Amino acid sequence: MESAWRVRNNIVGTLALLRAMHVAGVKTIVFSSPAVTYRNTVSNLIDENTDKKPTNPSYGWTKLIMGQALRDYGAAYDIRYVALRYFNDHSGVQERSPQIRR
Repeated sequence: MESAWRVRNNIVGTLALLRAMHVAGVKTIVFSSPAVTYRNTVSNLIDENTDKKPTNPSYGWTKLIMGQALRDYGAAYDIRYVALRYFNDHSGVQERSPQIRR
């Protein structure tokens, strides 16, 4: 049941927000997204070009799809966005945080 809620909330909600932005003429958005989309990486050094392989279908995959929707809407409707990626979020899992390439 949680998976269905996350899909509806994250994906459907994001699409509705992007559509409303387009209709209202809003052209910028800040997307906050944990680095859960990178959880399966073999390296501790990652950047935005690192393969995205989320292991959590009800959360990681929805965040990945939301990011793709931002890119698609950005290209189609000239919506500018920035995706803030953060590591070692409040997931409750104690693990070593990957290092960001500079």
